[in-house]
Amino acid sequence: MASATLGVRPFLSSLIATSRRRPGGRRRRVYIAVGSIVVLLLLAVIIDSALYYGKVHAGVSVAGRGLGGLTHDEATAFLARMVREGNNSTVVLRSGSKSWTVTPADLGMTIGTPAAVVAAMDVSRRSNFLVDLGRRCRLYFKGEEVSLSGTFDDALLDELFTKIARDLDIPPVEAGLFIDGGRITVIEGLKGLVVDKAALAEELRAALLALQPGELQVPMAVADPSLRVDETQHAVEQAEVMISAPVTLRAGDRTWTLTSEQIAAYMGYAAEYRDGASRLVCFLSADKMGPFFKELAVLVDKAPVNATFGTDGKQAWVIPGAAGEVLDRHKTAQALTAAALKTSGRTTAVVLEIIEPDLSTTEAQAMGIRQLLSSYTTKWEGTADRQINVRITTKYASDVIVAPGDTY
Repeated sequence: MASATLGVRPFLSSLIATSRRRPGGRRRRVYIAVGSIVVLLLLAVIIDSALYYGKVHAGVSVAGRGLGGLTHDEATAFLARMVREGNNSTVVLRSGSKSWTVTPADLGMTIGTPAAVVAAMDVSRRSNFLVDLGRRCRLYFKGEEVSLSGTFDDALLDELFTKIARDLDIPPVEAGLFIDGGRITVIEGLKGLVVDKAALAEELRAALLALQPGELQVPMAVADPSLRVDETQHAVEQAEVMISAPVTLRAGDRTWTLTSEQIAAYMGYAAEYRDGASRLVCFLSADKMGPFFKELAVLVDKAPVNATFGTDGKQAWVIPGAAGEVLDRHKTAQALTAAALKTSGRTTAVVLEIIEPDLSTTEAQAMGIRQLLSSYTTKWEGTADRQINVRITTKYASDVIVAPGDTY
């Protein structure tokens, strides 16, 4: 029994000692594992840095083409070649059965490859070390696309959009009146459908910068009429009065007569708001009367005359200037509208705008030019070059007014 007891004690002592040693061994193994991972990560970072030092990192692409592993110069050359090859790649714009084929070259598109190369290089270098390290790791699993930038030739883009709009636009119908003889018909405003040029420009730019064949549906937008009115009867009553008889326009002893047919042709429409509601009103449009006003202006416009100076060689005096007059088209149209809305006394005067001369009589008098201050005489002789100089001087010095404080 004693011998059995003696045998158990060393075993228990050994077991206790072993159990005490085990926690320390586990910690060492954890430390070794963590240290191994850190070493592997550092080794991976070192390898990654060595592989892509001065190069675009793996996972970075431009227009769908990977640039990973390329130096700045190699990426620049690659993108330049890609742009040259893709400059004739076609994008088809479609709307129903109609289509238009466009290439970057057609629109004079300039593509900024240098900026794209810089952006591609900076994907893994644009922040601090830790952030860039995380971005590099992510690039191995999820790439990053760098966008190309490009600009259109605005004139060529407008030409294309005008052509497309001409084929597709359904303009809104403005509220107004249709006048045929003495019969007046109300035209209700209707919405239109037009090419959304802003959206089309953005979508087309993105499609062309892909440098690959593609297809786009032309985006359309609803166009509201500019006039939104709740009531039109007032305009009908106005129009009936306006076309009921001719209107006479006078300027001095001259007169012009607008017939009922001309009044109907010159009529424009606007919305007038009263008590929270809008109603249609009629007026004579200066824009529609453009051809008539152009002929009228030839007869009534008078150019201003600048004040000048007379002299006998020793004394000087002011020759008065005169203000000019030009036809004020909008105010004349307003005056004609007011006359046309009357049932009698349908006559009005041309409205003229006063135009002051560049040098008024008052300004000329304020210059204080009264008498000869000095003179210089030279003989018409000498070499041909001297004669040319004298001729040039007299050409540019004759009839020049230099006001006090001015420089000639």
